[in-house]
Amino acid sequence: MERSVEIFLVAETEDQKYAIYNFHSARGLNMEVSSILYNLTPKFTSISLIEEKEKKILEFLENIETKIKEEIKKFIIRKAKEAKSVWEGGIFSPHIE
Repeated sequence: MERSVEIFLVAETEDQKYAIYNFHSARGLNMEVSSILYNLTPKFTSISLIEEKEKKILEFLENIETKIKEEIKKFIIRKAKEAKSVWEGGIFSPHIE
């Protein structure tokens, strides 16, 4: 039996507003993060020399955390802009205007 869960993702935009997106399931969030990771992972099959392959893999691993954060932030902002209602998400100012 699945549990009901609400997951809110928040990212700061370039203009110091906040993008908020609501996931209604952990499974959906997991699928999106897995897709982002898959797209970030370079394909090393075309490299034939083991030393070169190891070097490329180490370079990739050095920067993976930063890349993942950037891609998830882009994803949150994109989904917040596409939100159809405030319950789903949106772009919000931290200041009362």
